[in-house]
Amino acid sequence: ELKRANAIYKEDLFLARQLQQQMLASEGPKRVPGIDIAVTYNALAEVGGDFYSFFEPRKSCLRVFLADATGHGVPAALVTMLIKSEYEKVKMLDDPVDILQIINESFFSTYGSLTVFFTGIIIDIDTAKGTIKWVSAGHPVQYLVRQGQCIRLGGRGRIIGVLSDPHFSVESGEFSDDDRLILFTDGLLEQIDAAGEEYGEARLVSILEGKGTGDTAASINNAILASLADFRGTEDQVDDVTIISIHKTTGQVARRKP
Repeated sequence: ELKRANAIYKEDLFLARQLQQQMLASEGPKRVPGIDIAVTYNALAEVGGDFYSFFEPRKSCLRVFLADATGHGVPAALVTMLIKSEYEKVKMLDDPVDILQIINESFFSTYGSLTVFFTGIIIDIDTAKGTIKWVSAGHPVQYLVRQGQCIRLGGRGRIIGVLSDPHFSVESGEFSDDDRLILFTDGLLEQIDAAGEEYGEARLVSILEGKGTGDTAASINNAILASLADFRGTEDQVDDVTIISIHKTTGQVARRKP
């Protein structure tokens, strides 16, 4: 009976993994002239608590949404379904602050008793004007890499679902030719080595500042993953890891698959 129950559980997890992969594939990068995109998603278990979405709310605008539900495994994966459901209702709104405020209200008032929370960031890339604007909801500092220097993209908003008024605010900046956006969930920074030390921001910044003009978005992700694997050694992964690299080029680049 235990073997039978275990077999059924594995089948259910396999189906859940397939469903989550299909969901993320449908939310994956769009083909945008002059933008090279690569996405890496490594779940800790069969399913994970990270969610991302690429959407074009208007002409010459690419909206990227990255979210990280607290916890991991099946409970966190179920939260990503809630995140997707709530985001679908509001993702076409013009102001990303409004989007996160409405989602926060839903999580705080409707799902508050379930204590489900997530961090997130929305970045709007205006490909015509060469600008970005972003809003963070308790998400780790992300990076814009320009001419070998990392520019920190932070925010003052709180984690979704904790407070009725998380004080979201929009930030903005330039997004010039050969600039690179590096977006990630905190699982990247929290991986540990045999001594219990975290990978941390300094190691990530060192990799990013070493990337040059010839590096594609995919090669940047691969460099980060190689650095992380070397750091961890034989230690197991401790959390879901999502990395999104967005490179502003001068020509048309084919769509990248997650």
